[in-house]
Amino acid sequence: MPKVVDHDAMRDDLASRCVEAFAERGYGRSSMRSLAEVAGVSTGTLYHYFPNKSALFHHVVERVARQDIAEASHLLVAAYDDPAERVKPLMQFVGAAIPRLAEHFRVLNEFCIHPDNPGEAWTVLMQESRGRYLDALRVALEIEDEARLDMVLLTICGMVLRAMCGDPVSTDVNAVVAQLERILS
Repeated sequence: MPKVVDHDAMRDDLASRCVEAFAERGYGRSSMRSLAEVAGVSTGTLYHYFPNKSALFHHVVERVARQDIAEASHLLVAAYDDPAERVKPLMQFVGAAIPRLAEHFRVLNEFCIHPDNPGEAWTVLMQESRGRYLDALRVALEIEDEARLDMVLLTICGMVLRAMCGDPVSTDVNAVVAQLERILS
């Protein structure tokens, strides 16, 4: 009897196995062969679930976003009844995750400039990611105003970019929280 495989679950599993490989090697230095090796499957199996490296990377980005959102949402919504009280733990969560977020954003940028990827691939990927994070912020902070949500997301992106630039001064999360709370109130 043939083995029944949940296609979506297998794609998620393969993507999760490839996250660190992309983070360590970058997009350009990761081949489908090396990614299959890391995932513990044959290259043919990887191609069965993803037509190319770009599609696999896209799924990796989606999976990482879902994981980030699930972790932060669980932390915030479970622990704080008042959405206004969620800003500080959200920014503390982000502050603790900055090294990982900066590494992932570096690989996203590399994907953007890689010659195998058309410019619209980057645009679509970033628009989808932005939408996911804005939706999560909307739910966690119970804010409907897009401009205020953008301010939170832009603040997070700024913290990540600061780390990517090698700024030796770490972001004062408490000062950021104070400013965000002022803006959001």
